Amino acid sequence: MFCPNAVEWDGVGTWVASIGTVSTLFFAVYQWSKAVAEKRLANEDARRAQARRVCTWLDAHSGHGGLRLSNSSDEPVTSVIVYYVWAQGAAWRTGEEAERRFQSSREPDGYGDINTIRALVQNLPPGRFWVTVDGPENAPMQGQLGLEIAFTDSAGQSWVRRAGGELVALDQSPIVHYGVALPARYQRLLDWD
Repeated sequence: MFCPNAVEWDGVGTWVASIGTVSTLFFAVYQWSKAVAEKRLANEDARRAQARRVCTWLDAHSGHGGLRLSNSSDEPVTSVIVYYVWAQGAAWRTGEEAERRFQSSREPDGYGDINTIRALVQNLPPGRFWVTVDGPENAPMQGQLGLEIAFTDSAGQSWVRRAGGELVALDQSPIVHYGVALPARYQRLLDWD
C-alpha cells in the first residue's frame, strides 16, 4: 500500500539532520574563535606584565623636583625617560610635544631648558628610587602637572605610560621615539630612603 505522507516525513528528517549539522558547525566555529580571542588576550597580558609594574609620580615630601620611580617587576627596564607634562593648562601634554617645543625654541615661554622637565635614566633596576629634576620654571594658567614615563622592558618592547595612566606600546626605543639628542645626559638614581 502506498503512503504519500511517509515520503514527506523522510524529507523532514533530512532537514532536521542538516540543521543539526550546520548548528554544530556554527557552535564549533564560535568556540574556536572564542579560544583564539582568549589566547590573544592572555598573550597581550603576558606581553604587558612587566610594563604594568613600572610607574612614576611626583613626590610631595621632597619638594619641587622629586620624581619617584618604581619598578616592581623582577627585571630591570632601560632607556627610561620621565617628562613633566601638563595634565591641564595651555602647555605640552605629552613628552613628544615637550621635545618639539623645546627643540624649536631655546626657552619656550620661560619654562627653562629641556633638562629641567625631563629625566633620563639609563637603567631602572627592580625597586623604588627617585631622581631630581627641577621641573618647569613657569606654569600655564590653571596648569596641573603630571608625569609621563617611557622605557624599554626586558623583552625589548618599548612603552610609554601617559600622564592619565594609559600604557601604549612604542615601535622604537624611547630615545629614538622622542628624538633625544645623543650623547644623553643621564641622571643618577637615588635610593628611596
